[in-house]
Formats: sequence, C-alpha cells, structure tokens
Amino acid sequence: MRFFICLRKLKNKSSKIALGILCLILIATVMFSRIFVGVHYPSDTIGGFLEGMSLLLFTYPTFIKYQEAAKKAN
Repeated sequence: MRFFICLRKLKNKSSKIALGILCLILIATVMFSRIFVGVHYPSDTIGGFLEGMSLLLFTYPTFIKYQEAAKKAN
C-alpha cells in the first residue's frame, strides 16, 4: 500500500518505474529468503503474495476515494 501512496506523489514517469522495480526486487528477495532459510514452503510465499495483492485490490479504491474527498474538503 505504501508503494501506491508514494507512486501517486511522484510526478516523473521514470521515478515511478524505478520505484516499481525496486519494490518488486524487495518482494522477490524476501520471498526467496523465506524459502532459502526453510521457514516457508514456496506455496506459502506465493499464497502470501496473492493474499496481499487481493487485499490491495479491495482497499486501494477506497483509499483513493477518501483521499479525493479530503482534497475537495480542503
């Protein structure tokens, strides 16, 4: 979620792409480290990723709606 908040603040397209790539690398690194250390199975990390993305898909539109309402109120 923090990624999308930062993404809306950035104006430069190349900065947005760089931020997206950086976040994907961070996610992949954490997923791989959890598997490598042996604390999770690959299905656990993939399931966690999919759960996080589905939660984001449901909450992000609400966040945008309230953020735009707050701008109109000010």
